[in-house]
Amino acid sequence: MAENDTGTRTPGRTDPFRFESEVAPGKKRHLRYEVSETYLGDAIEIPVTIVNGVDDGPTVFIG
Repeated sequence: MAENDTGTRTPGRTDPFRFESEVAPGKKRHLRYEVSETYLGDAIEIPVTIVNGVDDGPTVFIG
């Protein structure tokens, strides 16, 4: 992790992104995220793609 100007540690470009599993820098992962369930107990899932860039930069979330 890299230190920012406030002295706290922030993820740097060599750190993997973690969400149920790791996504290494320069890689992407497709997964299904369970958001609810039907009245019968079946999972309701949405597809999610995580892209972890090689370099530090802006973060984007499109919902």
